[in-house]
Amino acid sequence: FDSSLKVLASQVASFPADESGPLHVEQAGATAEWFLGQLEYFASRFPIAAVAVSTHACCFACVDSEGKPVAPVLAYTTDPGPEFEQRFLERFGGPTELARVFGSPNMAFLLNAGKGIAFFQERFPTEFAAAKAILFLPQYYGFLLTGKMASEPTVLSSHTFLWDHAHGQLNHMVDRLSVREKFPPLCQSFEVLGTVSDAVAQRCGLRPSTIVTGGVHDSNAVLAPFFAKVGQQLVVVSTGTWCVFLHPTKSCEMSEAEEQLGAFPMYSV
Repeated sequence: FDSSLKVLASQVASFPADESGPLHVEQAGATAEWFLGQLEYFASRFPIAAVAVSTHACCFACVDSEGKPVAPVLAYTTDPGPEFEQRFLERFGGPTELARVFGSPNMAFLLNAGKGIAFFQERFPTEFAAAKAILFLPQYYGFLLTGKMASEPTVLSSHTFLWDHAHGQLNHMVDRLSVREKFPPLCQSFEVLGTVSDAVAQRCGLRPSTIVTGGVHDSNAVLAPFFAKVGQQLVVVSTGTWCVFLHPTKSCEMSEAEEQLGAFPMYSV
């Protein structure tokens, strides 16, 4: 994009998760290599000033002090099984309570990252105990670019069960999961996470002053150009794997009608 949000060029590639076993695994390493290759390509064509990373909010990397994953990055299509699902609901509440308290419906597989963390703790207890940080994918790739770790609100608040929408902070589920200390400090999507590392600058041909922002959830990123051009009186329909209707609101309380219909809204910041 240029400074007026006009698309100058794009590249597309597909990295499907490895679904050969019961645990579906993201190709995080291969995706990172492709990403760095594309940065090198675009840097040879354009004077890149800033990099912003956007992905979905379902997957996370549990990393050690050097930022290396301690176990596979699980894809959200992993089926944790009915026994785990039942244990999770007994521990944290049924679908209506989850939607009311955490601002998200209880979704299938590992689409709710809080559920994914609980499953990861059960499946990889030793590795999880050794992990220094939980990085969602935008922040994981941001770390690879800058060497700095952060958490980011648009990702944390999107159907994760981890965000307190009323107070704009991590909620009590992170305490019940005993993972609060594994979330790095917050960095807003519009704030600077850091500049590219010397190694990335040299490899990709980027200027050392190239900034990397805090990262952003993909659906929230869809809203940004419309906010800039139209304002907040709008509904955006985002399609792809999912069809999502996005509308700005100041309230994060589920209505009685929504609760009775079981039509649970999904909130994000």
